[in-house]
Amino acid sequence: MDALTQLHHGAATRFPPTGALYEALLQEGESVARALGISLHGDERQMVAEGASATGKRNVSMLLDVLAKRPTEVDFLNGAIADWGEKLGIPVPLNRAIWQLVKGLEHSWTDPV
Repeated sequence: MDALTQLHHGAATRFPPTGALYEALLQEGESVARALGISLHGDERQMVAEGASATGKRNVSMLLDVLAKRPTEVDFLNGAIADWGEKLGIPVPLNRAIWQLVKGLEHSWTDPV
C-alpha cells in the first residue's frame, strides 16, 4: 500500500484512511494463515507499529522498488494471500485489489496501453 500512496511507513500507518487499510489487509492475511494452519509468530500489529515508529522516514521495500520502477514482491505478499484466500473461500478483496493496482503500476512502466 505504501507503494501506491508513496507515504513513508510511519505516515502510512498513522494517517487514518491508510492505517485502517493496513489493519483490514492484516485481518485478511490472518484469516488465510489460520485457515492454512499457519501459526504467526509474534504480534503482527506490534511489528507494524515498531517499523512505523523507527527513527527517520523509513520506506518499505515495495515503495523503493516502485520509485526505481523495478518489479515488486507484490505477487509473494498480497498476491499469495489473495490466491490462497480465494482457493479456501476466504474473502480477500483488499489484498486482491492491492495486487491488481500494483501489477497495473508495474505494467505501466513497460507497456503503457
